[in-house]
Amino acid sequence: MQNKIQFTKWITLILLFILVVLNVPSFGQTLKAKGINYIPEIEVMFNEGIMYYRKGDFPKAQEFFSLLIKEYPPHQRITISYIMSAKCAYKLGNYREAVSLTDKLIKNYPESHYVSYARFVKGYSLYQLGKFSNSLICFLEVADQSEDKKLVEKAQNFALEIIDNNITLSELKKLKEKVTPGKISAAIITIKMAVKYLNIGKRDQAISLLQNFIKLYPDNPYNSYIQKLLSRKNIPVKSNQIKIGIILPISGEYAEQARGVLAGIRYAQKKYNDTSNVQIDLVVKDSEGDIVKVVKSTRELLHDNEVIAIIGELERDKTVAIVAALNSSNIPLIAPTTSGNGVTSLNNYTFQANTDVETRGARLAEYAIQELGLKTFATLSPTDAYGRQMTDSFTSTVDMLGGTVLVQKWYYPGTEDFGRQLKSIRELGFNMMNKDSLIHYYTWNLTNLQKRRFDEEDIPVTSIDGVFFPCYTDEIQYIAPQFALVNIRAQVLGGEYWYDIHELRKVQQYVDGIIFCSSYFIDETDPDFVKFRNDFRVVMKRTPEVMELYGYDAMSIIVDAVSNHNLTREDIADYLKNLTNFKGIKGTISFNKNNRVNSDIRLLTFKNGRIESIK
Repeated sequence: MQNKIQFTKWITLILLFILVVLNVPSFGQTLKAKGINYIPEIEVMFNEGIMYYRKGDFPKAQEFFSLLIKEYPPHQRITISYIMSAKCAYKLGNYREAVSLTDKLIKNYPESHYVSYARFVKGYSLYQLGKFSNSLICFLEVADQSEDKKLVEKAQNFALEIIDNNITLSELKKLKEKVTPGKISAAIITIKMAVKYLNIGKRDQAISLLQNFIKLYPDNPYNSYIQKLLSRKNIPVKSNQIKIGIILPISGEYAEQARGVLAGIRYAQKKYNDTSNVQIDLVVKDSEGDIVKVVKSTRELLHDNEVIAIIGELERDKTVAIVAALNSSNIPLIAPTTSGNGVTSLNNYTFQANTDVETRGARLAEYAIQELGLKTFATLSPTDAYGRQMTDSFTSTVDMLGGTVLVQKWYYPGTEDFGRQLKSIRELGFNMMNKDSLIHYYTWNLTNLQKRRFDEEDIPVTSIDGVFFPCYTDEIQYIAPQFALVNIRAQVLGGEYWYDIHELRKVQQYVDGIIFCSSYFIDETDPDFVKFRNDFRVVMKRTPEVMELYGYDAMSIIVDAVSNHNLTREDIADYLKNLTNFKGIKGTISFNKNNRVNSDIRLLTFKNGRIESIK
């Protein structure tokens, strides 16, 4: 082994001697270029780097090439050293470093014939970083400017692949406007735009685009191909099929709920596909409730150019992970179930089909003050994020509308004894009334013994108009009877977790007349719902519950968009931004133009053992 290394060094020195004596310029860098120095020892170091590169020892190879770039004045191997260092960085997965190195070569040595190779390596690196538009630009520049026919062919082929798999029609339109293309790139962009128009059935736009191109570029080498395409009376159109991405925790902690949502989605898909020429295909990703898998699934769907919209996830944090992974891309996301605040604030293409907590709390407060005429309020809420967000929204709206929040009390989720908080609310309300007069009123005809036994809690508190309980369903059985014990005669108000007919009937005597908010209402006597439920059972072999309705309505929005010839990501997004009064099974969906959250809130009341909608 040692002899082999020694032999290699001797060969390198002999080659160096020949170069020096015969004054042979090294390939790839002219010695006559201004500011370029011929340094003999550079050849030894460069060949050492090449040797390590060919062995696959990229870290060691990059050490040599980096040294050639940083430690020496411009020399005969400077530009190829940038290329080789960038290729080492690419091989090591350091794509940003590869981009930086190629940018420096292009900036510092714009006349070098290695500039096209630099752009080629940069294009590959940007592709690995998921920056497909920028990557495409690099390959198109190589195709237009390089004199190396093999490199041009490679760049052209990869550009076509990127357009087919990673660039949407709207992105291609923007690219056409932003970039000043050469002969090859202009033709590639135009032909691919026309094909994408054809794939979504927009034949007239495709033909017009091709005809205009020939007029603008009469000498383009691709014109003969375009003329043949136009001369055919029936331009073939790809089978109309679009994809919708689905991200749900099908095997996670919330697998049962996820499968319900997916069943609703599949039912809406089947109903549409049975009667339409354009077929919708679902690309289902199981996140397993893991954020890392959520992000990975999102990126896979984003890179599939045929996916025009995504539906997902169930929980707020997982949905936010999808939004973050989509970043500034233009693919619309419909969040079917989450009620968390701020989900849509991260980009302009996220739509929340379920109402958020902030909207619910505000709507309930508006109704209490403007419709019921209530003025004073108390709240008892869980200390978690839901409880605080719901309470903050309710109380801030009360303040804004001129009402008064007298007292706010809190408890840890899972609490069963609310006596301390409820007594505190009662005490404040009682102290606001004329205690002496009330005691006299309730005791004037009692005997002295009866007066001594009289309990002030027998006097009802009437100074509080409404009490807001944004509690959870399993807490209703404890809160309702304990609230009745403190004898506060106020309108009971609640959040969406009061929507459980079985729990309400258990405590009916305490909460009859309660008003609560919800994002949906199911009227099981409604003929439309009865038909939907029966048809669903026949097709899906299961009875639709609320999660199925969430999935069905989310998919129905997309179905309606596609039915109205919205077949691209941008078209779907524009449709959703203007969606109002869409009648879903669980309720109306109208996206607020400011935050793209469903603004339709249902106010419900429980009376005589039934839940009814407040018109």
